[in-house]
Parts: sequence; C-alpha cells; structure tokens
Amino acid sequence: MVSGVVSELWTYPLTGGRGVSLDQARLLPGGIEGSRDFILAEETDSGLVRIGSKHAPELSRLEFAGAEHLDEIILGDTAITLPINEAGFRIRSDALCDEFGDAVPVQYMDASYDAVFSNYLERPVRLVRKTLPWLMGEVADPSNWSNAPLHIVSEETIEWLKVRNNSEAIDSRRLRASIVLLGLAANEELDLIGCQLYLPENDITIVLDRPTPRCVVPSRDPETGASLKDVSLKKMEKAPSLDDKLVACAGVYGYLEGFDGSPKLINVGDEFSIV
Repeated sequence: MVSGVVSELWTYPLTGGRGVSLDQARLLPGGIEGSRDFILAEETDSGLVRIGSKHAPELSRLEFAGAEHLDEIILGDTAITLPINEAGFRIRSDALCDEFGDAVPVQYMDASYDAVFSNYLERPVRLVRKTLPWLMGEVADPSNWSNAPLHIVSEETIEWLKVRNNSEAIDSRRLRASIVLLGLAANEELDLIGCQLYLPENDITIVLDRPTPRCVVPSRDPETGASLKDVSLKKMEKAPSLDDKLVACAGVYGYLEGFDGSPKLINVGDEFSIV
C-alpha cells in the first residue's frame, strides 16, 4: 500500500499572489478554506477575466503578514486589509468571472481596493471575491471545474525537478501546490490518477482527478516574479490534458469527496494512504 504524510499545506488568499505556509487548514468542496478566494480581474468586452501571475508576475511580490493575518497584505509601500470577515459577504453574486474557463460567480469589493491594486499593477483591475455557494460546490460540481480545488504534489517530484533541471532553488512554492506529500516515488502522483488520497485522522477522502498542467510560472522566482529560466517544461513529465494533448505536468489536481456540510481539518504530519 502506498502511504506517507502531509509535509506542507499552502493557502493563496489572492489568486496569483504569494502563498502562505500553514500548519493546519480546513477543507471545503472549493479547496482549502480562504485559498484563492479573492481574484483580481480585468473588465473586457466579454466580461471579467482573471489576472494571474503568468501575465502579472508582480503579483508574486504581494506579501501577506503570515498564517495568523491572512487578511493583511503589503503592496510595495502600501498595506491594506482584505475584507475577509466582512458581514454579509459571499452570498450575493454581482458578476461572473472567467477563471481558466470556469464562469465563477463573484462579488465586487469596495472601489477603494480597485484603486489600490490598479495603481500597484499600473492597469485597471477589479478586486472580486468568489461566492460561498460556488466554494461549497452548489453552483457547479468541483470535480468539473477547469481550475480544480486542490493542487497536490510530492516532495519526491520536487526533488526530481531539482535534479532534472540542475537547480537547488526549486521548491514547492514554484509549483503553487495546496498540499505537499512525502512518501511517493517521483512523479508517482501521475500514476495514481483515479485513486483516492485517504487521511484517516479526520476521515478525509480526496480524489486524485487529473494531471496538473504547467506553464512558465514554475520558472519564476516565487517572491519577485522574475524569470529564473531554471525550470524547463521540456524536462517535466508529460501526460494527456483534457483534450488528450500531451502537456508538461507536475503533480495532480484533486477534489474533496463526500463532503457532509462541515469543513474537514487537515494538518501537516497527517498520515495518508492511497486507496
């Protein structure tokens, strides 16, 4: 039986922004609670479109105050507080935002946030937040989301990428994973697609759904967004995408199975098995 432990947990309060390491997290159908909830989006003729670090690498320079202060974000010389605990948020949908092809219902935040982020990025953007019904899987089944709720990769795969690309600078931050595992063979995640990751401590089942396709983001400095050019897509494992084209992959997408209405606790150090 394949088994191991959870070695890292990561949350990304702002999509495309820097990740924050956690010791414990709560899982919802939409992934780690609070992760990738906020989106910076551009208004186009076809509606709102998500902006990520691929097209705005300066998002990597956005710094959060830490796991205990995920609402505090620093943009250059400016510090702001995201409205994480704002009363009445989450239910109302103001618009749909295109996130990797998913039409995600979102709520507009106050225009003052738009001004701060637009000034930082030097382009007009809107700060929006995903609605709770979307994150609870009530609008669309998370197993059908193009942008899967959970990104999972193993330490062994990361170490393989280091050796393969001859770069000790490569770490889990480059792959922007939600959950990092210890105990698999390098790239074994790809062989386990269709299986379940089971964590008995809190009776969590995560379906390992499909490969995680990669772009240029793993080759960028996770703190500055600068291109380091030390990760080659040609040196990654290849796996078929949703349209059956072979693409560079590292890790897998997953989603929570059997949600009973209450968040599931996951901890660094939790044991897992593959079933």
